[in-house]
Amino acid sequence: MSTSAASRIVPTTTLAEVIERVTAREDLPLRRRHDLTSAVRVMARLLGLPPADIAADPEALRYRLRPMTAASTGVSPRRWRNLKSLFNMALTVTGVTSTGQRSRDVISADWLELLNRISDRYERARLSKLARYCSLRSITPSGITEAVVDAFGMMLLRESIVDRPKQVHRDACLTWNRLVDRINGWPAIHLRVPNNRRAYALPLLTFAPSFAADVEAYLDHLAGHDLFSETARAPASPVTIRNRRVQLSQLATALVRSGRQPASIRSLADLVDVSAAKQAINFFWQRNGKRKTGQIHNFALLLVNLAKHWTDVPPAQLEALRSLRRQVDPGKSGMTDRNRARLRAFDDPVNVERLVNLPDRIIRCIGRSRGPSYNAAIHVQSALAIALELVAPLRAKNLAALTLDRHFVRSRPGLSAVVHLVIPAGEVKNKNPLEFELPPDVVRLLDLYVERFRPPLMTDNSAFLFPARQGGAKTPAQIAEQIQRAIRIGTGLAHNLHLFRHLAAFLYLKAHPGDYETVRLLLGHKDLATTVRSYCGFERSDAIRRYDKLIDSYRQHDEQPHAD
Repeated sequence: MSTSAASRIVPTTTLAEVIERVTAREDLPLRRRHDLTSAVRVMARLLGLPPADIAADPEALRYRLRPMTAASTGVSPRRWRNLKSLFNMALTVTGVTSTGQRSRDVISADWLELLNRISDRYERARLSKLARYCSLRSITPSGITEAVVDAFGMMLLRESIVDRPKQVHRDACLTWNRLVDRINGWPAIHLRVPNNRRAYALPLLTFAPSFAADVEAYLDHLAGHDLFSETARAPASPVTIRNRRVQLSQLATALVRSGRQPASIRSLADLVDVSAAKQAINFFWQRNGKRKTGQIHNFALLLVNLAKHWTDVPPAQLEALRSLRRQVDPGKSGMTDRNRARLRAFDDPVNVERLVNLPDRIIRCIGRSRGPSYNAAIHVQSALAIALELVAPLRAKNLAALTLDRHFVRSRPGLSAVVHLVIPAGEVKNKNPLEFELPPDVVRLLDLYVERFRPPLMTDNSAFLFPARQGGAKTPAQIAEQIQRAIRIGTGLAHNLHLFRHLAAFLYLKAHPGDYETVRLLLGHKDLATTVRSYCGFERSDAIRRYDKLIDSYRQHDEQPHAD
């Protein structure tokens, strides 16, 4: 039942044609044809269109299937896995996709022998798709080349519905290279690892040495390293320093991408030149689809601050930069439209219950498994992170940096102690300390994780609550992606880590309209105006409901129909 490149059918145009071609495959058992066509029909129904109206295009299907999970489709996880597998098989046997079956029977003997030498099952899984791809094309392990692997990556991108195809390609290359050095007799070729990052900024060393020196001097000034500086202000945090370095590199890179020579950028004064500033801002405007965004406005604001506090430009030049900043102001403040749209899902109390009870559901599922495997430990780690965010909505940086010895304070040893989560002022973005008393159920989950599930994740003796596999703590991006994935799989909701802070304000203001001061204290805002600006309007839907209820109270609900 494998489909080779040579025998591949011309790609179909709709899922209706997929059904017809599967039905015509008399070489398949009747039961298998029924299962495959049924999976296609069910998937079309979940996509909300008849099969004849859905194009059988792998890239388009992958994009539409990506947000769908067992929870969002209303089927069991096992049924959802089977449905996706059968759907993919239907696309494969009709030539729409080229990934082949997941069965090991498709993999040739030489590839099976190579895979069986890998002790780690996760590394074996990362190479399984490459092994099937090569087996279907009669490419042996010794015949692997960069051209073959590049073609494999292109196939994943254009001819498969594999989720995150670029990451699958990159993981295969990374795993292959690791095994070259680890397993004797492994084919001695190191593959080029694709770089999927969209980074465009050039390093500071690309520009004139005087520019890098001026940047470092400016950052030292922001950090408060000069005690007697005439313009010294409150020292900026390490996060702010890092962001400013990146922004300055991006601004200089924008000039280079616009045609300027790197060596011509010799100091920060070259960035605040009005014509150069317009050129750099225009680059970002074009890059962002000719939209005024908060990022572009921040670049313009940085240029104004540089001109005013560092380069000391003439008043006319400073006013021109201020005018430029006003022109690129997107005119928005507070929460983004995307986050507001995502919060609308929580107008439905069922979605709130799904999210709030997700940690308990994860723990119940883990309780039915055997031992604390690495995967089980990751699931419990996700459950704990979600539970903490629900009761203590922290920023990603603070959540990732939590340590057991510094941030969790117990009233006394033993069970039933009161546990506080404490974030000192120096570790908070706005220097406003945070403190939360954890509910007993969250404390029990914390103790369970620390005692049973954290040890399998440890590679060193650090006290970080969320240890990374390579040692130290997980980065904010890693823990954010882990939480987002757990919520998407467990509830079907598109919910990122920072949205917990917005959700806390959203739910509280629904229950207590107008009580912005409590929200300010909960989220640790310094200024009440920040809270009002971000969350004003959250009570609008409830106000409309109350008004509709008032109008409904005046209606006459006659049991008999009105007489003419």
